Amino acid sequence: MERTFVRSLSALTAVAAIGLTVAPASAHSPTRVADTTVQITCQATAGGTEVTVEVARSDIAGTASRAEVTVEDDTFSGDGTSDWAGTSFRSTIPVTTHDGEPAGQVSFSGSYQSASEPVTNESKFKVGNVHVVERHSETSLGLNGLTLVYNGQEFQPDRCDGSLTEGYLSYTNPNINITRFSRLPYECTSTNGIGWPYIDSPVSGVDELYVDVLLAEEPVISARGIVAAGSGSWTGSLLRSEDGDDDAGVVDATATLVKHRQTQAKDGEGTHFKVTPYDFTLQLAGGAAWEPTTVQCTLYQTAITLHTPNPEA
Repeated sequence: MERTFVRSLSALTAVAAIGLTVAPASAHSPTRVADTTVQITCQATAGGTEVTVEVARSDIAGTASRAEVTVEDDTFSGDGTSDWAGTSFRSTIPVTTHDGEPAGQVSFSGSYQSASEPVTNESKFKVGNVHVVERHSETSLGLNGLTLVYNGQEFQPDRCDGSLTEGYLSYTNPNINITRFSRLPYECTSTNGIGWPYIDSPVSGVDELYVDVLLAEEPVISARGIVAAGSGSWTGSLLRSEDGDDDAGVVDATATLVKHRQTQAKDGEGTHFKVTPYDFTLQLAGGAAWEPTTVQCTLYQTAITLHTPNPEA
């Protein structure tokens, strides 16, 4: 079952990473957020009916519930809230068909207690120049007095899971947020005249390049794979694809990579650019249905740094 309705501390970390939208106290005071969440899920089957239900609460996000009922080939589902008093909970969740027609309701109640010692995990990392600390402490829960009813029929849960998570998130608030990313634009020519190859860098930099080169159009033949020419040259083979068959053999290939002088520039809005050109030459051996092909490219390894004023600082 999807667990989409509880905003846990993991989700709050994502908020920090994409925009730092939680209001900080000042440019020099980190933002700190703490939350406690409880999630309980049970599944039950009787005859041809299967019921899955989940209830949850969060100090920040509030309460939620969800139920899904499968009767033979039909599935009904619904969302709602839940009521919590101490360690007890209850919820009544209307469910509907895919067309939105009423299909009854699921009632779920019970209580919980700790069933394990807390397990704590902490991670520290940076998002640009923002320092982030994330800590979770999770405790498994035991469940008591469970009642699960669908349309008047009581179900005995077959399997249940429960957890209590205490989370903490903090991140710094500099006056200027610094974001770094890279791009690899390029321009190429090919001796077979069919078109530009596709080139990408699966890791940062140009030491390893993923290439995909069209060798022939009838039948459609291409060569693709990793070219590791970071040392200046490479000899190897690429996988050959023919008319959609990705396991048609290999194409022998060699490559060279020559680095040129880096240039730097910046605009008036706090964006810095560092561009390093490379001459990249890839030679592919011919075959029965295609000619030998040489691809010559200029790669522009581009590092971009954004300096953005923090409006909350």
